[in-house]
Amino acid sequence: QQAFIENPPIPETPKVNALIAAEPPNTAVETVAQPVVGAVLTANDVAQRAKVAAPKGGLLSVTTKSTKVCKSAGSGLALVGKGTCKATVSIKFGAGKPKNKTVSIKVS
Repeated sequence: QQAFIENPPIPETPKVNALIAAEPPNTAVETVAQPVVGAVLTANDVAQRAKVAAPKGGLLSVTTKSTKVCKSAGSGLALVGKGTCKATVSIKFGAGKPKNKTVSIKVS
């Protein structure tokens, strides 16, 4: 004969206040419509300003020599001072020669 042992009931999990459980706001740097000192523009942002499409499969890069106004930051630009940032957008496909376009971005 088998004996069955009755398990005690599982207590309900306490409900958590939704305000406490909410995720913290995103503190990552977001791209900006108007370039201002302290902002970061992604390579795609700079390409859009240069009116260059970044098609799939191409490598997109941004360079600048305007280091008092903007500096390379990853694949984009960090805007570090007021003035005009001249940046060159390069798109390269495979082993082909890159296509370059220069754009001026006014930083305020």
